[in-house]
Amino acid sequence: MGRSPLVDEISANVHALHPDIAWELGRGRTAMHNLTVTVEGNLLLRRLTEQWLRSSPPPDQTWEYHASRQASAPMGLEIGGKRFAPDEFRIASSFDESRERFDVVLFHPQFKKSDEKLVRQVLFLTLDECLGEDDVERWIGSIDAAKSAPGGAVPLLQFVAQVAGMRGKATGEQYTLGQGESRDGRPVIVSVNTALKQIDHLEHVFHLTAVIPLRQPDGNGLPSADEAKKVNEAEDRLLAELGDNAVQIGRVTWAGRREIHLFVRDPSAAEAVVTSWSAQSAQWSCTHTIGFDPAWTAAKSGIYAALAPRR
Repeated sequence: MGRSPLVDEISANVHALHPDIAWELGRGRTAMHNLTVTVEGNLLLRRLTEQWLRSSPPPDQTWEYHASRQASAPMGLEIGGKRFAPDEFRIASSFDESRERFDVVLFHPQFKKSDEKLVRQVLFLTLDECLGEDDVERWIGSIDAAKSAPGGAVPLLQFVAQVAGMRGKATGEQYTLGQGESRDGRPVIVSVNTALKQIDHLEHVFHLTAVIPLRQPDGNGLPSADEAKKVNEAEDRLLAELGDNAVQIGRVTWAGRREIHLFVRDPSAAEAVVTSWSAQSAQWSCTHTIGFDPAWTAAKSGIYAALAPRR
């Protein structure tokens, strides 16, 4: 019995979006069926599937559509000739408040009989099933496996409830302050929003850097208390004027300058705002750049560029 022509038709249309996007059919939540596309954790493509969803037909009694795998009741997995029953999973977790993510360790009796590749596959599929693909990206930090139940481990559904309990508490803004050295040995002070998550800001793919050159830096290139206060006020004005068009990555103070790093959604609107802001802050001769950064490299490495490499 051959494959249904519908499968080939769906595959052709999904792969026309991008060859690395996969799709699944299943029972709908409010409709009879659902069509889900998945980027398998590739956030470079997640924005594309969100745009696909926005252009899809409205859901009806027959079909509904999803831009990522949705959470569902754990049904367990059968992979590699092994059955991973959902009620045999145990998961231990610790919540990192600075990142607003759970670091997790999963245990299942079958892990003792499985190779590492299979175990990793089961880990991610199980979390996707319990939380949904987007919430795995949003809430999960490190993922490890154990061959015996870790202390404090709980059933899957209890962990799902723990994650749900954090939704109303997380802010998406947790700034971590650190100090390092530049390549020439001068201090670099970095403040980074370690709770900023790309999954929550898929349209913010332009990196804006605004630079305030200090008027009277000290011998280490840092501002006086008085100038630091004024620079902070100027930074606050910029953030207020940009509004929800921007999310802040953080800031770097070093070498006689303050760098303000943000992601913006609409670069043209941001350009107008920052140009006006620079004119209002003429005492500093501010400059800025805006560049396309869909991979969010500015948050992962760019904001740390002033720091000397670790030895």
